[in-house]
Amino acid sequence: WKESQQRLPWVKGVRCIAMAPDGKTIAWGGHDNAVYLWERGTSKPPKILRGHQHWIESLVFHPDGKQLVINSGDGTVKFWDLTQPRQEFRTLEGSVAAFGSGGELIVGRGQKLDAQEPIGAPIKKQVPFDEEISALERSPDGKWLAMGGNKGLLKL
Repeated sequence: WKESQQRLPWVKGVRCIAMAPDGKTIAWGGHDNAVYLWERGTSKPPKILRGHQHWIESLVFHPDGKQLVINSGDGTVKFWDLTQPRQEFRTLEGSVAAFGSGGELIVGRGQKLDAQEPIGAPIKKQVPFDEEISALERSPDGKWLAMGGNKGLLKL
């Protein structure tokens, strides 16, 4: 991989980070309850997404790069449409989120995993889990979803 190091004046601390599928936009969140979107290679300040009431725990870009799902320490997941000029988001209950291979939003809520498409539609599928879901990750080919629990359980 390519390596580059740069100290940006607006970065105060990074708790989680994600790169858009096209590799141009980098998003990060920290303890200040905000998410920053920065166009790699520019000196322009990042766009700031506000609306979270607690620190940012994770963020995931949609495969098309036009949407971002962010989960916060307050037990909410916010779905941001990055194509809108104004900051608009939809808030869902949940502790973690990912996008499925078909672009559907997958949200971990306690001990179950919910999939819905489009965003805000009724739940399409529910998958039970034996403990609180604390992590989700989809494989690059979209065929696998890994779930991790807060007591050590891992399920594919």
